[in-house]
Amino acid sequence: MIDKKLKKEFIDMKQIFKVLMLLGFVVTAYAATVEQQGEEILDQADREFYPFEGTMEMYVQSVQSDGSKQEYRMQVYKKGAINQTVVWTFPKINENDIGMRSGDTIYYKPRKATKPDIMSYQALFMSTGFSWGDVMSSDIALDYKAEKVEKVKENGKDCFFLQLKPVKEGLYARIDTWIDQTTFDCYKRVYYTASGDKLKIATYSEIKKENGVVASFRVDMEDYFQETKSYAIISNIKKEKLQRFLFDPQNIGRIHMR
Repeated sequence: MIDKKLKKEFIDMKQIFKVLMLLGFVVTAYAATVEQQGEEILDQADREFYPFEGTMEMYVQSVQSDGSKQEYRMQVYKKGAINQTVVWTFPKINENDIGMRSGDTIYYKPRKATKPDIMSYQALFMSTGFSWGDVMSSDIALDYKAEKVEKVKENGKDCFFLQLKPVKEGLYARIDTWIDQTTFDCYKRVYYTASGDKLKIATYSEIKKENGVVASFRVDMEDYFQETKSYAIISNIKKEKLQRFLFDPQNIGRIHMR
C-alpha cells in the first residue's frame, strides 16, 4: 500500500516536473522572441533617423532652471554605432571645440587645450548639463534590449511600445519608447532611474523627409534631474563615406570644420 502511494506520488511529481519544464521552455522562447522582435524594431528605428555612416548638423537650445538660455551649433560626423565626432561651430567661444566618441569613451577637447578630457560616454549624458546629448545616442539597439514589445495607439498612430533594459552597467535602468509601426519613426522616449523615477522625457517631432529618407527632425528634452528643458534640431542628414582620421583620438587636435 505504501509502495503504491509512493509510486503514485513519484508519478505525480514527474508530471509536475514536465509541466514546469514546459512552462520554462515557453517563457524562455517568449523572451527570446520578444528580444529578437525588439532588436529588429530598434535597428530599423536607428537607421530611420541616422545613417550608419554620414554627417548631420545639430542646433541645441537649453533653458536652465534659472531661466537662462544657451545655444549651440555643431557639425556631426558618424560612423557605425559607437564612433561620433562633433565640431562646435557656435557660439564663437566654443568654435572648433571637438567632442569624439570612440567606443564607450568620450574625448572632449576645447580648441585651446593641449589635450582632451576623457570621460565615460554615459556619465557625460546622465549626470551633467549635456542631457540633450541623448539625442545623439543614435544606435540605442547597441546598449539596450527589449523586455516588452506591444502594439499600441499613441496620438492616434499605430505604434510599437518597447520597454528597454540595459545590456551592461552604467546605463539608464529602463527606457520606454514609442515607434511608428509603419515608418519606424520614434515619437517618444522616457528614461527611468533604478528606483522607477522618471529622469527625462524626449519627444520627437517635425520629422521631414526627402525621397523617403529622414532629412531633419526635432527632439524636445525635459530633464527632471537637472531641472532643465532643451530642444535640438538635427538637420541636413546625409549618408556619406567619411575618412577614418575623423574618428581617431590621436587626430582630435587636428580636426576642424571643412
